[in-house]
Amino acid sequence: MKVIIVVLVMGMPICSPPLLQTTDRSRPQADVERILAKYVQATGGVAAHQKLTSRVEKGEWENTTRGTRFPIEIYSKAPNQRVEFLYAPENRGLTGRGYDGTHGWSMNMTETGLRQLEGAELATMRRESDFYRPIRLDRLYARLAVIGVEQINGREVHVLEADPESGNPEKLYFDAQTGLLTRRDMVYGKT
Repeated sequence: MKVIIVVLVMGMPICSPPLLQTTDRSRPQADVERILAKYVQATGGVAAHQKLTSRVEKGEWENTTRGTRFPIEIYSKAPNQRVEFLYAPENRGLTGRGYDGTHGWSMNMTETGLRQLEGAELATMRRESDFYRPIRLDRLYARLAVIGVEQINGREVHVLEADPESGNPEKLYFDAQTGLLTRRDMVYGKT
């Protein structure tokens, strides 16, 4: 069983210091709806999202198991097409994943080369490929629950546990002040 925990940090400086994290479960919990509404507003609001039809994201992909970070580029097109490119020298070439609205695939020369995604991997890629994901989080998961308040790099964050109908659970970390999603923990791959 291969388990890789992914932390995709978009919009944060690439040279940021390691994330320092503490937990305080004694504080009152925020409401999921309020946290998600603040996030949508912080990212421009529903109308702004609906005006977009394509997007390019560049950031870092962190493999916490190995303690490595690599550049990642994600190209998305509404309503549900996506391709990801990970530039990791240890993978003996470019690693990529894609979804065309129906089928998902992965190419990784350290695994099996090109292969079709299925099961939990396909379910995860389907959720990832929803172009309007930021304004549809409440519909992409079977259950969302606030599980704590933590500190990351001295900033308070609300931690949500996101359980999908199919695929692996995730943790979403929303900055309490700005409302932005600052961290996301998830397991990629077959489990």
